Amino acid sequence: MTKADTFSIVWDAIADSPEQAANLQARAGLMRQIAAIIKGSQWKQADAVARRVVFQSRVNDLLRGRVHVELEVA
Repeated sequence: MTKADTFSIVWDAIADSPEQAANLQARAGLMRQIAAIIKGSQWKQADAVARRVVFQSRVNDLLRGRVHVELEVA
């Protein structure tokens, strides 16, 4: 059997570098804060867009916790 790698945060497991992991972690934190504001204010997605909190294309992703990871393809 081989020993499994362990990571302190999930971003370290999926990122190619510590810098990319830090970037993903920061983006996820911002997404959680924006989603909390939207939910705490009881806004609908259209309300968040109207208030320019986030662009329409990202509201649904934010509220579902989706983080888009753009990886370079060799």
